[in-house]
Amino acid sequence: VSYYSKGDTTIGDYKLYCQIRPNGEYLPVRLYGDTLAYMDENTELLLNVNYKDSVILSTVLTREKLKENLEYPEEDIQKYAMFNVWNFNVDKDTLKLELTLCIPDTDLDYIFELAIANDGALLIKDITEKYYTNPDGDI
Repeated sequence: VSYYSKGDTTIGDYKLYCQIRPNGEYLPVRLYGDTLAYMDENTELLLNVNYKDSVILSTVLTREKLKENLEYPEEDIQKYAMFNVWNFNVDKDTLKLELTLCIPDTDLDYIFELAIANDGALLIKDITEKYYTNPDGDI
């Protein structure tokens, strides 16, 4: 089973279309002890953003592009797929959304904030720690 996330929304002066879609590749086969191996589809994020009726960003993000922004790069990025895009908002005239990259059927994931300025500049930030830090600051 594959999970895809899609959004088509208008927030303030921004109109956003985004879709996580399969890219025709498969994640590496995994073995769990003697359990049968299986494969999941790899994904990419199609992102189109308009600001005041002008196209400011049209791109396709891959997990390799996200890897450049990982604060914990020891993981094998080839095992991960994009899972969910969510938490859309505008803050100080910048469109923000969050993207989850995970190993399917596990609790292992990374969460990225995508910030898109009104000139189309894209900033990608790993915010995984924000979701996995307890009040004492321990992970």
